[in-house]
Parts: sequence; structure tokens; C-alpha cells
Amino acid sequence: MVKQTELARKIGKAPSAISQILHKKRRADLPTAVAIEKASDGQLKVEKLVRPEVAQALKEYLRLRCPSMPKNVDVGEEDVSK
Repeated sequence: MVKQTELARKIGKAPSAISQILHKKRRADLPTAVAIEKASDGQLKVEKLVRPEVAQALKEYLRLRCPSMPKNVDVGEEDVSK
């Protein structure tokens, strides 16, 4: 697992802000969630860091833009890349 201070340094946010997001005291906005997923090399998923309605909207958007994506695939699943 990536340390909070290392994540904060990589994405340019305060360690306290990262701590609040990781401990679910507050939700990340979409750009921050994407930055956290990239900085953690995929260990932390965007879908788990944002509000549920944002995650659902993201899934619907991806299905719209990627029609070949099966409708029953959960974007947050590990086996999506297989």
C-alpha cells in the first residue's frame, strides 16, 4: 500500500486531505480521485474514492463511449483488463 505522505507528494495535495479521503471522512472530486489512482499504480480505485452517484455516472459514460464494453461488467472489478 502506498503511504499517504507519498501520495500527497505525488499529486500535490496536503497529507491531511489525502488522509480524510482514504479514511472516508470526505469524498474526492473526480480529478483528485484519478490522480490518486494513478499515483497508487491502481491500488486505490476511482470508484471507491468518489461519491456513489459520480461512480455510477462514470460507468454510464464509459459504456456510452465504449459500446463494445459488456453491460454487466463492473468498472471497478480487477478482471476488467483480462
